[in-house]
Amino acid sequence: MKDSSTKSRRSSTRRPLRMSCEAVRERDFSLLGRVVVDMSGTGMLLRTDKHILTGEPVIVSFVEPASGQWFDLQTTVARVVHGRRKRDAERGVALSFDSLADGDRTMLESALHKRVPRLPSAR
Repeated sequence: MKDSSTKSRRSSTRRPLRMSCEAVRERDFSLLGRVVVDMSGTGMLLRTDKHILTGEPVIVSFVEPASGQWFDLQTTVARVVHGRRKRDAERGVALSFDSLADGDRTMLESALHKRVPRLPSAR
């Protein structure tokens, strides 16, 4: 059974997509990855094989294809996906958007909703 904290952490619907981005670790600006696996209005899953810790700040830049709007965002590593579970297609990190304005979040969610189907539930 899911508790209310799980629901509040994932209040935005994730959408699968393969999109280019550039994500760098804030402390040393080392490149972490260039491929988004899925995205919502509150965060994204970034494909990476780099070692990074939960809570680390990451800077992400990407262009939303439908609008052509560029996003340069401060994010935080919310979860590290090691690829050990059967449902994990690949290694990556879940990044939570820290600096996305409400208007930009609404525009991004709308664009994602029009573009790609919803991801199935993990359970």
